[in-house]
Amino acid sequence: MVRNLIKRSQALVALATAVRSLPSDARRFGAWLARPKLIRSYLQGRATRKLQIGSGPNLLDGWLNTDYVPTRTGQVYLDATKPFPFPDGTFDYIFSEHVLGEFTYPVGLFMLRECLRVLKPGGRIRLSTPNLENILTLAGPQGAEEIQRSYVRWAVERYLPQVKQCEAAFVLNYFFRGHSLVFVYSPELLTLALTTAGFAGPTFHEPGRSDDATLAGLESHGKIVGEDINRFESMIAEATKPPSPSAHA
Repeated sequence: MVRNLIKRSQALVALATAVRSLPSDARRFGAWLARPKLIRSYLQGRATRKLQIGSGPNLLDGWLNTDYVPTRTGQVYLDATKPFPFPDGTFDYIFSEHVLGEFTYPVGLFMLRECLRVLKPGGRIRLSTPNLENILTLAGPQGAEEIQRSYVRWAVERYLPQVKQCEAAFVLNYFFRGHSLVFVYSPELLTLALTTAGFAGPTFHEPGRSDDATLAGLESHGKIVGEDINRFESMIAEATKPPSPSAHA
């Protein structure tokens, strides 16, 4: 009898844990229920498998487009802060634009490690995220570069029309507090995060450009804010999942 009670208690604990992990929003819950079928449909018979994390309206043809709040037909629910619902070595490519910075550094590392896990050996990841190194130049001598002046003018017009003086300082503060950003990476830190997660050979690229044709022309942020603004504000890194040890045996 005691053994049965223990088993029942363990089952209840497992059930409670599972319930807590369910999406709370009704739309996300519906998407969570539909997810297994959508994933199976995408993966079935597909030679090259490509995962986009946080697609928003940028639905890429031939990709499994996922989002935390799916609002479009075919989008799959994915909470990037939790274990991904894919087996190890599922995908050839992963792409994510302006998602990583929405999490703390430890949670971001978890996301990157999940990306590594679900990539095939030799698979590639492409990430776009705000560039701390560029943004911090706004705190320097005003007017040093035309792109800095353009960025400040654009940000004031878009977000801070009431500001008439000390625009760069207001823009810098708004950047860190007015968006959903939690953690902003420099190129050096993004390189560290990728290699810490297990990726190899990080390289940096201009928006829309890549040595791999599959990863070129994916970004949409520049269509929203303007390509010059995006080049200043964002950085794009690619990295590779190393071959499995058995491949060298």
